[in-house]
Amino acid sequence: MTRFISSLLEIAADYDIAVLDQYGVLHDGRSPYAGAPACIQRLADSSKHIAILTNSGKRSDINRRRIERLGLKLPADAVVESSGEVAWNGFRSAPAPLPGPPPYRLLPVCAERKDAEDWAAGNDRLRLVARCDEADAVLLMGVPACGFTGAVREIFDNALAASLPVICTNPDRTSPEGGEYTLSPGVMADQYEYAGGRVIWYGKPHAQVFDAIRARFPDCAPGRFLMVGDSMLHDISGAAAAGFKTCFIRSGIHAPAFADTGTDTAIAEEIDRICYEADLATPDYSMRNLA
Repeated sequence: MTRFISSLLEIAADYDIAVLDQYGVLHDGRSPYAGAPACIQRLADSSKHIAILTNSGKRSDINRRRIERLGLKLPADAVVESSGEVAWNGFRSAPAPLPGPPPYRLLPVCAERKDAEDWAAGNDRLRLVARCDEADAVLLMGVPACGFTGAVREIFDNALAASLPVICTNPDRTSPEGGEYTLSPGVMADQYEYAGGRVIWYGKPHAQVFDAIRARFPDCAPGRFLMVGDSMLHDISGAAAAGFKTCFIRSGIHAPAFADTGTDTAIAEEIDRICYEADLATPDYSMRNLA
């Protein structure tokens, strides 16, 4: 059964590494959540290692700067790992995600072209291109300003016709932006896969990102990692499959489901319902928000 807690320090003896999701746990894309700065400080004061594991198509150093720019001060030894970083490293190792010799030609789909340029920088095995007929794969990093319509939709139609794989570096389907939730790249990747296309996934719930976090702490057993996240699919089930303990934050993307749950019994029933209907792992712990 899921145990309800009000602070991560209540279960501090059960873990060594606090692995925190970024969007929906630390901040809403614009501002940090009220309890997040104090929680990070308490974890640091109690000698817990802190790792940020985010489904961001951008590199880890960009995400660290973003977190700190929002007013969340991370300890100097805190680890920041992003799905974009894991993908970038994937193209530097053997075997690469794509067949054939480098450079690998990628057609980026992202909010701004500079996002892809910053991502590819420093990796001479990558080359960004502008058309499907030049590409080995589509790189799906973010959502363009127009969404997945018009010319962007045409890219995916052409890619499907040419049997190009899509490399998705952000499997999220939605993410917070201020007080609202917006479309994320995982929606388009899901549609592409459903249409018969091949998707190469990087990010939670897939194993590579959890393996990357474990590699940062090679002497720590999987059960000493605690994944704290707001997505039952991406954070909780992905971490459970990696052998991590899990803590579900109810004020994130699942918040509407808990709007009318006034008792612990009602909350537990709703958690069980979500997990049962989607065949997901049940979290070890749950709290309303990070504290």
